[in-house]
Amino acid sequence: MLDEPVQFIEGRPVNTDEDSYYDLPGGSGEKAPLYEHCVRAILRGLRLGVHGLPLIGSGDWNDGLNLVGERGKGESVWLGFSFMKC
Repeated sequence: MLDEPVQFIEGRPVNTDEDSYYDLPGGSGEKAPLYEHCVRAILRGLRLGVHGLPLIGSGDWNDGLNLVGERGKGESVWLGFSFMKC
């Protein structure tokens, strides 16, 4: 399954004055094995903040954690614990 080619999606970046936006992304035309999708996601998630903790980002969190990641600076001990399990 990890060798199966899968198309990437493409959408505009979230603007600095936005928490999120709702849109329907399109296909990028680029394909890669599912394994590469997983590697790219992990590498993107390994970005660290000024205290060496993972950046939590923002998004549609139902518990208010979207405010922690505002302006790309919010770090997360909780997310760090998740990485420790890997």
